[in-house]
Amino acid sequence: MKNVRSQEQIKKIENSFYSVFKNKDPFGEMFRKEIDERIVLCPTNGYYLSKNQFDALIKVVEFIGEEEIIISIVENESNSFLDSEYWICKNTMNYNQYLQLPVYLENSIYSQTGKWGILISHEEHAVIGGDTTFINKFKEFYTQWNEGLDNFINMWQYNKDNFNSDIEWLSKFLSHMSL
Repeated sequence: MKNVRSQEQIKKIENSFYSVFKNKDPFGEMFRKEIDERIVLCPTNGYYLSKNQFDALIKVVEFIGEEEIIISIVENESNSFLDSEYWICKNTMNYNQYLQLPVYLENSIYSQTGKWGILISHEEHAVIGGDTTFINKFKEFYTQWNEGLDNFINMWQYNKDNFNSDIEWLSKFLSHMSL
């Protein structure tokens, strides 16, 4: 894995990110309209994907022939791409290597080609989007994918019932995720 520092490389990374995402908000309308399929992963392992989620992602990346992925911290005070951390990682990266990355804020994992991406939130969920081939392969490798949305909805209903959390945003989020 390589930590990216040059402004030229960061600009390329930013272009890749915005080929998939409209913004960095994992609770809003984050995907560009060109992203065909979208699913919710819940729970995650804090700011990291779970081992099964990560292993499925690496298998799909290998299947579609991409050799590297980008991992970026997307949460920062300035909201500028220049003020963040980026790593370019080989598709041979294992879960223990992934956990060694200092990912301590909301982050994203995505393709250099801008074909797919994942946003991971501080509330132990992630959203993943890509073309139909990418998502169908991910579902094949991560068979618990269909539990994610129910887990997410149940978590927020619990938060509303027990902590009076505002969930007004949820219907718009769900509409965006289902296209």
